Amino acid sequence: MELLKNTIAYRYKMGMEMAEEIAELFISVSYPKHSFMIQCNDMSNRLFYISRGLAREYYYIQEEDSLEESNTTQFLREGDFYFSMDSLFENKPAQCYTQIIEPVKAYIIERETIERELERSPIYFRQFINFVLRDCLIRQNQRISIFMKSRRSIDRYENFVKEHPELSSRLSDKLIASYLGINSSTLSRIRSKSKF
Repeated sequence: MELLKNTIAYRYKMGMEMAEEIAELFISVSYPKHSFMIQCNDMSNRLFYISRGLAREYYYIQEEDSLEESNTTQFLREGDFYFSMDSLFENKPAQCYTQIIEPVKAYIIERETIERELERSPIYFRQFINFVLRDCLIRQNQRISIFMKSRRSIDRYENFVKEHPELSSRLSDKLIASYLGINSSTLSRIRSKSKF
């Protein structure tokens, strides 16, 4: 819970007293490797905070040869907030899977609690939610930025390593390739030749 409090207090500059009040609203949960935080077509009315571990959000795309392939949209690591946009804000089933890569310890807050606090709380809880939304949008924009900067596989990989230096050693070629929209064998060749 200390990491959650520190994120609120220091990254969001809200102070430790407000951080402790907000952190008290969260519940601790754990997920083993290969399990799912969210399954496609399920409702997920939770805001997650990753305290330890690594997860990925992905969906399946249908290929011409009728094989399905996963497309990773984001990685979630220590210090990240996360939610299913479809479920939390649109009250629809999730369109993506969120799977655990490394065992995860997380803290969750339910949508009902968020709505209650937004109605009754002083402005600081609204500020907290705004900071969380901003962070989640920035993380999504990082992937878009990687794609916009270049179509070349090597450039995408180098941009990924620059944006996420701590992740490249924790992820397999297959997962990084899925995130970058390239073939895993191509990525393996790039990694063997790359200076990163």
